[in-house]
Amino acid sequence: MCTPPAADVPVDEKKAYFRAISDAVSVPIFVQEAGTSLGGALLRQIAEESEQVRYAKVENAPPAQKVYEAVQHGGDLVTVFGGASGTYLIEELRRGSQGTMPWPSHPHAFVQVWDHWQSGDEIAAREVWEREITPILRVGGLVHKEILYRKGIIKSPRWRSPGPAPLDDMGQRELDEVCERLGIG
Repeated sequence: MCTPPAADVPVDEKKAYFRAISDAVSVPIFVQEAGTSLGGALLRQIAEESEQVRYAKVENAPPAQKVYEAVQHGGDLVTVFGGASGTYLIEELRRGSQGTMPWPSHPHAFVQVWDHWQSGDEIAAREVWEREITPILRVGGLVHKEILYRKGIIKSPRWRSPGPAPLDDMGQRELDEVCERLGIG
């Protein structure tokens, strides 16, 4: 997975960057659009010129629209995934995304959403989304280590320094409520 060079780097240099990586490896390359946006047309050009560039993880705002643009230009050459930890999965699926890379604290909910979506049941996918994923998203902050800790998956919820700011008292109460409602630890 490779992020593009900075926004102010000329287009020819961006294409040369991905060609050089592609020429150096024998595995498929994911272009991770996070921060620097290539846009769908340039993503397509890069894939046409770089044999190993075959996937994109699109995370720039507005995510669903950027995914759609990448899908439209990528066609059958670039398989497009959403990003941003799966925050916009349903909106991205509607626009042709082939998946996401979700946060790790509640994976079964993402699997259920995916399974319902693949079976054509968008209503059930949305219900799981709203019941299982939205409450965690609404707490805000990086709560996933705490959830993994409460599930007994990791031994400590501590972050290495410099870590994210801890939740304030209200945020902590909201996380406790969500975890209780979802049966987490």
